[in-house]
Amino acid sequence: MNRKTRKKIHDHNFPKESFDWLKEKAVTFSDAVIAIIITVMVLEIPIPAQTSEYTDFIKSIIVFLISFFIIAYFWISYHRIMNGIHAFTKSILVINFIFLALLALLPVISKWVMFSGNTTSVMCYGILYLIVQLILLFMLYQVVASGVNRTDNLQILRHLFFGRMYLNLLLNVILIALANVAHDVIMVLYLAMPIVSFFFLPLSRNQENDKKPLVS
Repeated sequence: MNRKTRKKIHDHNFPKESFDWLKEKAVTFSDAVIAIIITVMVLEIPIPAQTSEYTDFIKSIIVFLISFFIIAYFWISYHRIMNGIHAFTKSILVINFIFLALLALLPVISKWVMFSGNTTSVMCYGILYLIVQLILLFMLYQVVASGVNRTDNLQILRHLFFGRMYLNLLLNVILIALANVAHDVIMVLYLAMPIVSFFFLPLSRNQENDKKPLVS
């Protein structure tokens, strides 16, 4: 039996691995993880025992609301991206888990901001926000690239991807740097980031296909 025949038998008995069947399970798992993240985060709000602690209580609620809406933005962005999947690949699955692992750190950083609110905690909050945003953006790139079948279109996609990445990087670096001056104000400005980002994220696969020549 020659090598070519053995390869055909191997390919027949062991077909190329597909991860499409995992898409629905991955989305369900991600929804559950995000729900737990929000639950854990709200439980970190300290209950005031006396009048002097009311200010910290209100501050903690504000930090929670900022983090809540940031997570809501990531959740909606995640579902928009998953809705545009052409093929659920192993790389998308791995990025999915990295995204959840980093997002799960948000309650810890939020608690740090609630109880200290110093420059270091706000800077770490901004760094985590930036990393999660870039991971999600990279997932979007992987999803759209999986449906691109022309070299010119792929070059355009890469240009748009890195353009958005540099813009996100620039905005977050500016906010992180300004945290040294007014960390309380910067913390509130992070609430504006997901709101602005809503205007730049593709909504679905259909919308991506409508934007020629991204996808042929």
